Amino acid sequence: MNPSKREFIIISAMILIVVSCGSRGDVPLNKAVLQADTCKYNTGHTYFVYLPAHSSDCKTMPLVIIIDPHGSGGYAINHFIEAAETYKFILGASNMIRNNYEDYNRAIEVLINDMKDKYPAGDRTFLAGFSGGARMVLSYAQNHKTNGVLACGALASPDRLSSVKAYIYVISGRADFNFPEAAHYILNEADKPSNLKLQLTGTLHQWPSSEDLSHALGWLYLNERPSDTKCIPLQTVLKSFSEKGKKLVESSSQNRQYIQMRLICQNMLEIRDLPDKEYFREATESMINNRNLNDEISQLRKCLQFEYRVREAYYDALSSKDTDWWDHEISELNSRIEDSEDLNMNFTLKRIKAFLGIICYSVANNALRTNDLTIAGKTLEIYKMVEPRNPDMFYFSALYSLKSGKSEHVSENINKALENGFQDTLQLKKEFPVIFWKSILTDE
Repeated sequence: MNPSKREFIIISAMILIVVSCGSRGDVPLNKAVLQADTCKYNTGHTYFVYLPAHSSDCKTMPLVIIIDPHGSGGYAINHFIEAAETYKFILGASNMIRNNYEDYNRAIEVLINDMKDKYPAGDRTFLAGFSGGARMVLSYAQNHKTNGVLACGALASPDRLSSVKAYIYVISGRADFNFPEAAHYILNEADKPSNLKLQLTGTLHQWPSSEDLSHALGWLYLNERPSDTKCIPLQTVLKSFSEKGKKLVESSSQNRQYIQMRLICQNMLEIRDLPDKEYFREATESMINNRNLNDEISQLRKCLQFEYRVREAYYDALSSKDTDWWDHEISELNSRIEDSEDLNMNFTLKRIKAFLGIICYSVANNALRTNDLTIAGKTLEIYKMVEPRNPDMFYFSALYSLKSGKSEHVSENINKALENGFQDTLQLKKEFPVIFWKSILTDE
């Protein structure tokens, strides 16, 4: 996938801000650089690279390899610039590796080697991925040396996590349909590998915020006890990292999110030479036999049991219930989400709705690939009720219109897919005749 002009414009504007704010007195700085590149030994593998602003005596920097599930390197790298500037990471985000890319292990290896050949990357390499990208970097790390893995929105079994010879920092959204994977290690601490660290957010299934990504990568970097401090003012960075941790603890306490509070404190206590360590120790001790924490854990367990029952019922109903039933059911679900004042139940209902979107995606995709247009048509009606602005829903609707002979709706749905974030133009060109996309993909 070639980098788009829009990606360059958005990120270039951010770089100007970063550079203008990054000067330190009279210390000579190399300006931040963002550019597209191509792997020497695989010209089909393009990627974005970001070099942070850095002083002239900063000769090498740690490398962070980023895998987005849609192969949207330009979109993903945008979320990591704050981390790159804070800790002086070189970023590399693949445009080729995506969900269902079979030879991702080899492709990640090629990307790492290509970047180390061309850029001032040192001997430390971190991996970061979201959703399917998280699963790929976790798989890669099982059999390759890495200094740390940041996995967002997806996890793996205890034995697979334990086989990674590095720390794994996981950011999981409480409203993410994959949250039960992280919740397993909260509710079953005996299963939690010693190299696994968890942080929770309130978000759906998406890349976490730049601030959360920076904190997570900061934890992996600082926990490695960096010996080369020429690139960053280590004590200043440690102080800032500690302050961020304290804010997370205070916010969690105010919002009565005691599980998150305990997780943050446990993580912070592992950082060597961290300022204000006594703050996190006292907060951790306050969690021992804490009634509020125990109540939250008990409520989480009950909510997950409820969620599993509803998920199973919805999966069965997708084939057995008509669209009128689904219209009423989804309206009721939306109302419950809107009215729910219990935070745990609100997150649960959002996960159920997101799961329903996932099974609509899966069933519609399979029906279209097998030309079962009856199932595809019905599922797409339900999909639109669940997620009326989902780009994949519009893409599948375009494909359904093409296959069912309703050509007058094809271009309209392709346009809506692109407007709402669909980015796999290679797939689009492969599956649709040129007449339907030529006038839409004007920047190709």
